[in-house]
Amino acid sequence: MVILAFLAVTACGSGPKADPSPLSPWTFQVNIISGSRAGQTWTGSLVLPPEDSESRGEVRVPARSFEFHYADKTFLMQDCDDIPMVRLVDGVPQEILVTGGPHELRFGFNAGFRREQFHRISERFILEGQSYFGYLNPETYVDGAGKVTFVKP
Repeated sequence: MVILAFLAVTACGSGPKADPSPLSPWTFQVNIISGSRAGQTWTGSLVLPPEDSESRGEVRVPARSFEFHYADKTFLMQDCDDIPMVRLVDGVPQEILVTGGPHELRFGFNAGFRREQFHRISERFILEGQSYFGYLNPETYVDGAGKVTFVKP
């Protein structure tokens, strides 16, 4: 009788279940190439659901979490204007699309700034349509830019 009860409980699935789709974390690094913060490097991370990380082709998906260590502060999803979007190609992040931070530390990943605002020779890649990070200095409109590199989990 006890064995039948055990089988019935197990068959109904009332026991603990393994998460069939763990989240996929990615880290990224921002290398600043122009402006008052040139030469500095900042890091961050984002989490994507595995079904998006395993997708084929090009898609844009919302990040499940976002963390960015910038100018001795940590910015999270709630510090962003919108949910960070991530452009994936064959499951690999190519760019983040989001703006955030207070006025004195305003930043944007491929958003928040017009590409034409980046006019230094070192920023030419932005005018050519490549992925970028831009930041605002309260004394100026656009202070500088950087390149973002993703690290596979």
